Amino acid sequence: MKVWLFLLILSITFTIPFNTALAEPDEHWAILIGISDYAPAGSGGPDLQYADDDANDMYQVLTNEHGWKKENIIKLVDSAATKTGIQNAVDNLSNRVNPNDLFLLFYAGHGSYTTDQPPIDEADGFDEYILTHDQEQILDDELAIMLEKINANKIVVIMDSCFSGGFFKLADIETRTVPGPPPESLSDTINGDLAKQGYIVLSASDEDETCAESSILQNGIFTFYLIEGMFMKPFPADFNNNRKVSAEEAYTYAAPRATNFNPNQHAQIWDAIPSEANLTIINQIIGGTLTPSNKLRIAIFYLGLPALLGIFSMAAYKYRKVLKSQFSRF
Repeated sequence: MKVWLFLLILSITFTIPFNTALAEPDEHWAILIGISDYAPAGSGGPDLQYADDDANDMYQVLTNEHGWKKENIIKLVDSAATKTGIQNAVDNLSNRVNPNDLFLLFYAGHGSYTTDQPPIDEADGFDEYILTHDQEQILDDELAIMLEKINANKIVVIMDSCFSGGFFKLADIETRTVPGPPPESLSDTINGDLAKQGYIVLSASDEDETCAESSILQNGIFTFYLIEGMFMKPFPADFNNNRKVSAEEAYTYAAPRATNFNPNQHAQIWDAIPSEANLTIINQIIGGTLTPSNKLRIAIFYLGLPALLGIFSMAAYKYRKVLKSQFSRF
């Protein structure tokens, strides 16, 4: 009786982490956009210095530190990040992403606002937008419709761009707003159209603020601290010590540090994901990436080990009975 009780406890012990592992997203997908060189190519456009570095650095930290598959990431930098290029990237992944997956959209570049376009639905009378390489606008309404094509239960959006204000330099920082529009008091931001269940949205600035990039950091300020929190184990943003970084933890790490560096920007978050949106997909018990291709290996580890121990335990138990019966004959 004691042997079976031992086996039951052992099976429960190993089955719990197995079920937890399978509760993670099956796959992680991303579109990473960084635009420093705006049309016309080369000088002449409203260029930035480090938005392309933001996308490249995010790609490196996701693939090198957090186990993302390179083939699951579409990176659009500078001339590749046209409006058509972005729409095509979303269409491409819309055919590959499944409900139990996690999808990340990262954008670093210019952002601003314009008079509310049909449908007239903005409380403050303005549509916010991001600016593509070919200087086409993707309005907040358009972006929300684009992302409706992504059939994932967890969608993470990170925006390192401005939604209001002018374009100016202050010491070593340069804002990421399109030159021209005067500052407005905005009461509704691009996040409003993305404020949906299953979404977590991180924005580098508040509704009526600019955000900035820095020649000291050589990144957008918000992106620099996001990446810092996700770089090299033990990850600085791993506040619950599970050897993973969630989007929520990345924000908690980056937001105050970005404001400390540039008091004129205050990062914001919208979180309508019941559980955490883990950006780390390395299986921490046996190593490797938790993907459908190696779930069998993980299953063998979790279920095969207790079964193996059970066989040895039963063998030992029967061997003891045999020895006992032999000695009892004398």
